[in-house]
Amino acid sequence: MTFSSLPCCLLLLPFGLNAQSHATLDAIIATKRFHVPGEGVQLDLHISVLGSTAVWKANAAGASQAHIEALTIIERDTAIVDFRKSDVLGPERTDTLAGDFLVEEHFMLPPGEYTMSVELSDLNGPEENRTSWKGPLVIPELSKGISFSDAMLTAGTRDDGHGSRVPAPYTGTYYPTEVGSLGFYTEIYGADAFFGRDSLFTVNYQIEAYESHLVKGQFKGVQRVKAGPVVALSKEFPIAGLPSGNYLVAVEALDRDGQVLARQEQFIQRNNPLR
Repeated sequence: MTFSSLPCCLLLLPFGLNAQSHATLDAIIATKRFHVPGEGVQLDLHISVLGSTAVWKANAAGASQAHIEALTIIERDTAIVDFRKSDVLGPERTDTLAGDFLVEEHFMLPPGEYTMSVELSDLNGPEENRTSWKGPLVIPELSKGISFSDAMLTAGTRDDGHGSRVPAPYTGTYYPTEVGSLGFYTEIYGADAFFGRDSLFTVNYQIEAYESHLVKGQFKGVQRVKAGPVVALSKEFPIAGLPSGNYLVAVEALDRDGQVLARQEQFIQRNNPLR
């Protein structure tokens, strides 16, 4: 098993093989931190299970379906402070495609240093079709003045179960040619105290070349937003014309003189050879 880390608490777990006959359960994990006023920090855990590494079996309706168990444990100084154990079914399939599917967990945590472990088990497959990861997790104090949450890459919207549409997470940072749009969601904190509640201030958002931090082509937007305890920002770029390369999705909050007060970045990689 190998492990690498990227900005904004993104954890990659490239565990296994992409051949179903030799599957070792594989997933991509992303953690995102959001401040909830009066409560603390909400840690959103997104586990994208690679469907080709799970065993799919016929269910009672005759459709093919994956079935996994996900166990997440958060520890501090060797003591367990929270955990989740989920029994998850993949989407029903009537064809041979073994699509990826998402497992989500949410934790409320005070600031501090933790250890997080994730264990995935394939309930349809042999006992050895499982994998695990363990590593550090940092929950920072909310900064004074203007600050950002982590930036969550998104892929359209979905129903939140209460009749509202919310951003759907795009797990991972790799954008192949066939993906034609790039969305993101982030939150701004402290704007009401800095500018005054309901005052307008400016936010820049853009795609920058990773090496130079220069804006790539026309991939830039500017918006005036109203100050509040939490200012949500959800945007999307069409990226059919974005060539292969390494980039940053950058968001900046500006003062009235156009100076950058706070900035958030999210690394992405694009594979899109253009003639």
